[in-house]
Amino acid sequence: MNPPVADVPRAGLERQAAFTLTDLIVVLAIFAMLALLSLSAMAHSQPSSDRAGCANNLRRLMQAWQMYADDNSGQLMAHASTGGNLPWVGGSMDFNSGNADNTNPLKLTNAAYAAMGSYVNSSELFRCPADLSSIGFATGPKLRVRSYSMSELMGNPGPSFWSPTYQVMTRIAEIPHPDRIFALLEEHPDSINDSQFALDLVDVRAGARLIDFPAAFHLGGANFGMADGHVENWQWADARTMPAITFTGTLPLNVSSPNNPDVARLQAAASYLK
Repeated sequence: MNPPVADVPRAGLERQAAFTLTDLIVVLAIFAMLALLSLSAMAHSQPSSDRAGCANNLRRLMQAWQMYADDNSGQLMAHASTGGNLPWVGGSMDFNSGNADNTNPLKLTNAAYAAMGSYVNSSELFRCPADLSSIGFATGPKLRVRSYSMSELMGNPGPSFWSPTYQVMTRIAEIPHPDRIFALLEEHPDSINDSQFALDLVDVRAGARLIDFPAAFHLGGANFGMADGHVENWQWADARTMPAITFTGTLPLNVSSPNNPDVARLQAAASYLK
């Protein structure tokens, strides 16, 4: 015969099974920490994803840029429509709802307007995923179609207005180090207007100026399409290179930026003295 089992008071069992207030606080704290870590990971993964998507866009545009040169005996796409040349893309950008170019993909992919049109059939390639600049319409906002510009030191014959003593490269053979010279880049939403990115290579160091502004979509950096076809991400070192985005197009351009290391970097990767 087994010995009798001693009765355990029900209240004692409940005390053993129940969470204490301290246990509950610890569990809630753990959940809060996990939530914060998850939000932090999401916040960092989105810019990384946008940067990768943007880099892929630029790679494909640079492939088209190289194909055009191959098909035209080394002649480069024009950065603008001067001299009767078909520009690499047509249209101009601003924040005016009456300007159809802001949202018209045909100015990018139609060969009647853009040299790229014969090589690129997707207008999505011309906009960085992180570029949320839009135009307001009665039916709601609509994203602008272009985030990229071409260096004004590429494509068009004749001297550069801002850098007349520097070579404007009109042919592949005129690019001495294609891996060090950029052709395309992301431009600041309030700076992008025509199809070209203007640079002053003459005024350096204390006299340096920013004519147009590069973008800083990717945690303070921008993607560049280099003339050999590869893409680089440049992180900016000077806050003057990264003015706030207002989505109004009122950013002052052609401004003094003395001893700005970012300007020096742009100048070094744009062209060379004739």
